[in-house]
Amino acid sequence: MKLASKNNNTSSKKKNRKRSAPAPIIDNVIATRTRRKTKKIASTWDLETPIIIEIVSWLDQDSLMNLSLVSKQLKNIICGKEPGNKNKIIPVFEVAGTSPEILYQNLRHHFKNKKTKKKLQDYTIMRFKDYNKCNGDAGRSTDYSDYELVQIINNILTRIMNNICLNGITLLDFSSLSPDTKRNRDRLVLPNTLSRILPKLREVNFSNTCIDGWILSNFSRFCPLLEKVTSNDAKYIAVDGEDMFGEFGARHSNVLKEMYIDNTVFLPISYYREKFDDLNDHPEIFIFHKCCKAIERVSIRNARENEYTDSTISQNKLIKFVRNAPPTLRWFRSDLTLDNMTMLRLERPGIELLN
Repeated sequence: MKLASKNNNTSSKKKNRKRSAPAPIIDNVIATRTRRKTKKIASTWDLETPIIIEIVSWLDQDSLMNLSLVSKQLKNIICGKEPGNKNKIIPVFEVAGTSPEILYQNLRHHFKNKKTKKKLQDYTIMRFKDYNKCNGDAGRSTDYSDYELVQIINNILTRIMNNICLNGITLLDFSSLSPDTKRNRDRLVLPNTLSRILPKLREVNFSNTCIDGWILSNFSRFCPLLEKVTSNDAKYIAVDGEDMFGEFGARHSNVLKEMYIDNTVFLPISYYREKFDDLNDHPEIFIFHKCCKAIERVSIRNARENEYTDSTISQNKLIKFVRNAPPTLRWFRSDLTLDNMTMLRLERPGIELLN
């Protein structure tokens, strides 16, 4: 009897015991498992390295950076540890919305640390975002002329810039998406001073900024390796190429290979102006004759003679340039008429002429 009672109590307890609810299916759990599975598949690509290198060769920089996060194998290939891959991630030093004073103060601070100083030398591209917001405010005064004011600010920045040198930078992207219509004098400061800390620079883009011949001459002076200049919408450029002649004169004129300066306004020339248009005499005088000994590509579409006229550069100047340009020239884009291009193609068949 006692045993039966015990069995009855046990069965009643089992009946009264609440059943636990089944474990819910959570979307996050499924998503996590899917991600793990995808990561596992992606991290062990069943592809030969040459095939992966071929795929990588078609990707842009953003795609390369995203793909390098997928697996260690891909990171090693993309970041240069695998021989044969030429399409690698290029380190970019990007500057956004700061004044020249703050930029150089920060650089000077980082250069005091050996580790950060070494890391800064690894960058090959320097890019300015929202250049129109990068204005200086040191030394401003309404008592000075524009030229005097810029000189004062440059002197201040020169003291800040001591011992700053970015030897790894070979490309400077200083362009803006829209033209700078204000041409504020303060905006001359940053590009003027940058030329002094980028001695190994080979390529520069100043499109849609307030760049003039003075700034170009500074880059020619302090960046003797400069090969490519893009400066669309520039003003006050010397038509004879003196701005890009450089401190070393003939030596730098043997380096410059490409110029893209569409919509440029040239400086009016008071002396030997007629010689640029003379197709019969003075063959040594033509546009850019001071900087074109090694020139290969030139674009000067919609270039104006000076700021006082809307007329583009004369046909005679363009014709004389093509006729007297060095044998290195192989591409020229300008406002030459179709008839003149047809004539010049017979004279210089090795030059591709476009308009």
